[in-house]
Amino acid sequence: MEKNVPSFPLVCRKCRLAIALGALILLSAGLSAQPLFVKDISRTSHSFVSANGKVYFANADSLFVATAGSVTLVKKVNENIRSISEVTNGDRIYFLTATGTTEMSLWVSAGTAASTTMIATYKSINPELAHDGNVYLRVDDGVHGLELWTLNSSNSLTMLKDIYPGSNSGYG
Repeated sequence: MEKNVPSFPLVCRKCRLAIALGALILLSAGLSAQPLFVKDISRTSHSFVSANGKVYFANADSLFVATAGSVTLVKKVNENIRSISEVTNGDRIYFLTATGTTEMSLWVSAGTAASTTMIATYKSINPELAHDGNVYLRVDDGVHGLELWTLNSSNSLTMLKDIYPGSNSGYG
C-alpha cells in the first residue's frame, strides 16, 4: 500500500476516491494533505466497484457513479440490485438485479441512464471475465443447466456449448 493512502474499505487510486463509514472521501495527492469529504452516502449502499476512473455503487434499485467531485444517480432500474460485477469491458460495467423470487437479470451500463439497459433474465447468471471485447459468463437458463456463455459488444448473449445436453450442468 502506498504511504500517502490511508486504509479504507474501497480505494480507487486513479480517481483518488475512498468509501468509508457512509462517506465519499477525496484522497489528497500530497503526503501531508488531509483527505477531503465529498458527500454523505447511504450506509445501505453496497457493491462498490472501481472502474474507468470512477466508483460505481448500488443502493436498493438505483445505480450511482462517483467521481472526484460528485456522486450522480445513473439510473433507477426498478429491481433491487444484488451486486455489481468487478468484470468490466471497455467503459461498460455489469450488474445483477433480483427479478421476482427465482430469477436474476443482467444489466450493462457505461455510466449514463441511456447506456444502462437490461440484457437478459435467467435462473442464474454471473459474469466471469472479459477478453478481447467479449464477456464470458456462467448462465443457467433453466433448460441447459449451468453453462458457459459469451456476451459480445452488441450485448448479444450466446451459449458457447451445451457440454452435457439437457439440464445437467457442464460448468463446475
